[in-house]
Formats: sequence, structure tokens, C-alpha cells
Amino acid sequence: MSRSLIFATTCLLVFSAPTFALQKKRPIPRKPKSALPVVQPKVDARIEATQTTDTLKALTKFIYLYGKIANGLEVAEDQSKRTRPSASVMEKNAENKNGVLKGINGLKEQVDKLGQTLQANPKLQVQYVNLAGVTQKIVEAMQLVGSSHFDDAGRSLVVAAERLADVLLQIR
Repeated sequence: MSRSLIFATTCLLVFSAPTFALQKKRPIPRKPKSALPVVQPKVDARIEATQTTDTLKALTKFIYLYGKIANGLEVAEDQSKRTRPSASVMEKNAENKNGVLKGINGLKEQVDKLGQTLQANPKLQVQYVNLAGVTQKIVEAMQLVGSSHFDDAGRSLVVAAERLADVLLQIR
């Protein structure tokens, strides 16, 4: 009897094993994925964007005026190299050049003030770092005007305006 019992148990195990393998496994219930992606709240940077816009407007107005002034300064520089101008003409040219430098310095101060505003907002640190390129180009323009390279200074100011526009786009 023990042999028949062992034989029956072995047959039962051998023939029932394939049926266990064919049975489907129950799926593990998973948490449903949310239908909407998680949206990061937008940074409310209207004040910073407005200040950046005002700075960009001031820079572009200055570039417009600078073009007219730079032509006069270049002509005066050329004339002073060719002939000996009077003291009053030289004084007027130096005064105009100093006025341009003061104007560029005023732009630099406005950009520095904007930088302080951006630095104060922890969510606008990338824009603050990018604003350094604007300041760099304005300082470069001041140096170029100081060495009477007026055309190159104008190009540097245009690049500063482009970079400031990029910062504005990043803020919005």
C-alpha cells in the first residue's frame, strides 16, 4: 500500500505541475498614474520683468542718441588729428566725450540696480548670472569711448541690449 500511495502522490504532482505553470498570475494592483503632470508654480516676477524692460528701453534710447553723438565725436577726432583745433573746440569735444561716458555710466548703474533686484529673488539666479554679460559689455563700451573707438563702443552697447533682451525673455 505504501508503494501505491507513493506512486499516486508522484503521479498527482507530475501531472498537476503543468497546470500550475499555465495559470495566470494575478497582477499586482498598481497606483494609477495621475492624468495631469505636476506643474511647477510660475515665478511671479512682474516687478523684475518691468524693471528689466525699463532698463532695456533706456539702453536702446541711449544707443539711438549715441549714434548721432558718436558721428560728431568721430569727425571732431579726425579734424583734431589733421589740424590743430582751437582750445574751445578741444574743450567742447572733451565735454561731449565726458557726457557720453556719464551716460554710459548711468546705464551701468541702472543695470547694477537691476542686478541687485534679480539677486534678491532666489528663483531668478540664472538671470542674475546672465546679467553679468550685459554689465561686461557696458564697461567695455566705456573703455572704448575713453580710447576714442566710438564705432566699436556702439557695437558693444548693441550686444548689451541683445543680452538684456535675452534676460527679459528668461524672466518671462
